[in-house]
Amino acid sequence: MDHLESRRVFCTVVEVRSFTRAAQVHGLSTPAISRSVSELESRMGVRLFHRSTRHISTTEVAEQFFKGCSRLLAELDVAADDGVVLAQH
Repeated sequence: MDHLESRRVFCTVVEVRSFTRAAQVHGLSTPAISRSVSELESRMGVRLFHRSTRHISTTEVAEQFFKGCSRLLAELDVAADDGVVLAQH
């Protein structure tokens, strides 16, 4: 999974508070979502979620990272939409 998609997955996990629901949103398996988050944590060298068998919660670092990621992804989506509109004219 590329860096951009792993950030989209991370944001979805934060928003829905579930690896399983994030997997459903992205059309992936729950292990693929877990693997993506684990790889992101490894690349960053930080823990993003506190995990138990029944619950996940974000770390303080994850909350800050989420704010930046969600803003960046929203801007990329707008830029992509603008590009499509311009290409159609």
